[in-house]
This record gives sequence, structure tokens and C-alpha cells, in this order.
Amino acid sequence: MNPLPIYQIKDGLLSELKEHYFFAISAPAGSGKSTQVPQMLLESIDVRGKIYVLEPRVIAARLLAYRVAEELGTKIGQEIGYLTRHEKEISNKTKIIFI
Repeated sequence: MNPLPIYQIKDGLLSELKEHYFFAISAPAGSGKSTQVPQMLLESIDVRGKIYVLEPRVIAARLLAYRVAEELGTKIGQEIGYLTRHEKEISNKTKIIFI
């Protein structure tokens, strides 16, 4: 599988994170923003809190959480979870939350 376009800016993105606590990423659909960036952050930095991924649609938040959990080989609600208006699959172990 070819790496997604977001990997072309991985080093710059992680470097930027060292200077700024919050940031936003704008890139075309399918570039890996929602699935790969949270994983990059989880594996590259010491996460003391949670990584929140904002998604404008409920279904997208749920599906992305399931996708990332599958890619990481974990069950939903463990390391990866989601929180929507009417549902949540999170635990005290959850590091990445799609909301």
C-alpha cells in the first residue's frame, strides 16, 4: 500500500507540534488527516492527556474511530474511542477520541 499524502509533511507536522499546543490541518479528502495524523501523534509524542479529533458528522466520527482502532489492532473504546451526542465508546484507557 502506498503511503497517504499526509506522510509527506509528517516531520514538519511533528516539529510544529513542539512549538504549538493546538493546530489545524487542511488537506484534500483522502490524504490521511483523520486516520493517520492521530496515529502519528500517538506514536511520536508523549501523550499525557487525550488526542481529540473533531469531525463534523456523527457517522464520520464513529466510522473513523472504528477504522483507526482496526488499524492499531485494538477494540473500540479501549485506546481509540468516540463521543457523539447520543453515544460514547470510551474508557479511562482511551487516548484518541473522535468527537
